Amino acid sequence: VQETYELWLTKMTIKEIATERKLTAQTISGHIAKLIASKTLNILEVLPEDKVIALARAFIGYDEESLNGLKEKHGDKFTWDELKMFKASMN
Repeated sequence: VQETYELWLTKMTIKEIATERKLTAQTISGHIAKLIASKTLNILEVLPEDKVIALARAFIGYDEESLNGLKEKHGDKFTWDELKMFKASMN
């Protein structure tokens, strides 16, 4: 996670970090979510403000542990990674 963070600081994208580290983009997104949860990164450093606002609206009143219900409700509006990152920012 620390190595991902150091590469993120060099302005590399998630996909570029994944290629550099020979990991999947999903794994790197998981690292980013952990960095958001630990307050090392702010969600607004990762996702655009309009997406964060839309995610905030989607999460209003949602208190389930699983993100399946939100994904089902919103379909392709949000990726799994976006949902996980936003949830991490709520801690």
